[in-house]
Amino acid sequence: MAYKVGISTGFWNIGKDPSLLGLAQKAGGLGATGGIRFTQLDLETISEFLEPRLKENMKRMQKDLGLEIGLHGEISQMGAFESAERKTWEQVHSRMVETVKRSAELGFKYINYHYSASIILQQEEARIRPFGFSYHVVTPTGEPFPVLCDKSKAAKEYVMRMMEINALGRHIMSEKPYQELAEKKWEEIRRKYAERIKKAIEALRRNPEYQRLHPELQRQQEEKINQEFSAAAQNEQERETRGSRDFFYEAWKKSPYTRYVLEGGEIDAYMVVAHSMKEAGDPLWTSIVGNLTPEEAYNDKPLQFNAAVAAKYIEGHFAAVKNKDLDGKTVKDFVGDKELYILFENPEAGAGQEGLYRFFNPLEFYHLIKKISSPYFKMTIDFEHMLTQRIDPDKLVKDAPEDFGKQIKMLHLGEPKPYHPAHIPIPLGSQAQEVLYKWIFAFRKKGFSDGYLIFERGAGRRPGDQSAFNVFEHSIWVLRQISKFLDNDTEPDQLPPEFFGMSFDNKDIWARQLVTIREHAWDPLHDVLAIPEEKHTFLGGEAVRKGKAQEWEKRKFR
Repeated sequence: MAYKVGISTGFWNIGKDPSLLGLAQKAGGLGATGGIRFTQLDLETISEFLEPRLKENMKRMQKDLGLEIGLHGEISQMGAFESAERKTWEQVHSRMVETVKRSAELGFKYINYHYSASIILQQEEARIRPFGFSYHVVTPTGEPFPVLCDKSKAAKEYVMRMMEINALGRHIMSEKPYQELAEKKWEEIRRKYAERIKKAIEALRRNPEYQRLHPELQRQQEEKINQEFSAAAQNEQERETRGSRDFFYEAWKKSPYTRYVLEGGEIDAYMVVAHSMKEAGDPLWTSIVGNLTPEEAYNDKPLQFNAAVAAKYIEGHFAAVKNKDLDGKTVKDFVGDKELYILFENPEAGAGQEGLYRFFNPLEFYHLIKKISSPYFKMTIDFEHMLTQRIDPDKLVKDAPEDFGKQIKMLHLGEPKPYHPAHIPIPLGSQAQEVLYKWIFAFRKKGFSDGYLIFERGAGRRPGDQSAFNVFEHSIWVLRQISKFLDNDTEPDQLPPEFFGMSFDNKDIWARQLVTIREHAWDPLHDVLAIPEEKHTFLGGEAVRKGKAQEWEKRKFR
């Protein structure tokens, strides 16, 4: 089968489901008992990797039960790869590296991350601009900005223009490197002007008119020379230090604290990176933004501006930084050696933030996947998340490049509803089943010929009911039907009744119905015979005695 059907486990912190207590329990307690061979574990914290005997238990389930396992990485701010804030960048990168290393050790098939966790900068100007200089920012590779500016003339010029702004200037002037450089510069100027004063006074004393003057007048003239040259020295010192952008830049580069500071915080960080991208002709800039300058794009194409620079930060985390804990390799090279997929999923949005995330459009993320150019970096498509970001899946499928499907490795599926997050089961024989098939089939025509079809579990239709049927209903069977007919290349308008579970040719449904008929064939004789009657098999009887009759009825045919 070209497509593998699986489920996601969900989060213990949300439902407090005992079957989700730890990664091993998520895999075995939920995935294995649900009749599923592929399970996506939802990581809630990297502390889950420290669970006692995790590796031993996970390997046993993979070997003895034949389970295949993928991992959904951390979400929210711990997955904010687009952030330029130093504290966030370093936390996110460190946790991601540990997740990659542990996942490779545990034999996982993939790690799935969201593109973005933050809204666009333009929506946060009132917060960022007044206090931007009060926190550290870094480049896409996690370095202070002088490193990038030394490589990019355009980036350096943008930063040097900001050197005249008071807040950043005060920060630079308050640090020791500025003071040491200023003292060194003053010493150079002082020596130079001391020599000029000496020569000027010597020349004055050789003047016959000077020699005829009264000693007091001679002293006054020499004092005047001293004052004039001293004033000139002070003016030159001012020009060469406080009045020099080059001087401020050199002091900024050497400042232990301020080299991580930009006047506008993340806004200026994104602007500096944008200038370097524009100058270099970076395909992430030209493909997403076009030929606009960073200033023009910031105002006229805010979504594209944020997406392009966010893409550069994601590229930095995964394809540019070498990591000691990954054998000195980039994540890209490490996962290639380990055959571990890194998947990126379009993020969902809450009410009031629809279509305002820094990076949310799969058609734009496509350009980053193409640039990274690794068979182990692919996309995850979530139609429900698309709807929450005000993206029309029908239009996206139509507008997608012809090789778009080749960049997809996984689909997160559920009944497509525009809520954050719904994660509702897919009803058997429903419009949702038909619509999902149409969208997936369109991706298949554009290259999505194999991958994972994952039902993302939620709380079901009845909150508080943690029974498997409420959580999953017929979703797995629906996805298996979708997979089956995709493999047969059945056009959406040619789907037979069997696809919707209404045909006797459907062997699975027919077999279940036959078992039901046989089990209840003797029901008319109930209470008629004089001998003791047995209503249940051994397992069914045990379920009844322990008060689990209802649960048994729901799952006895799985």
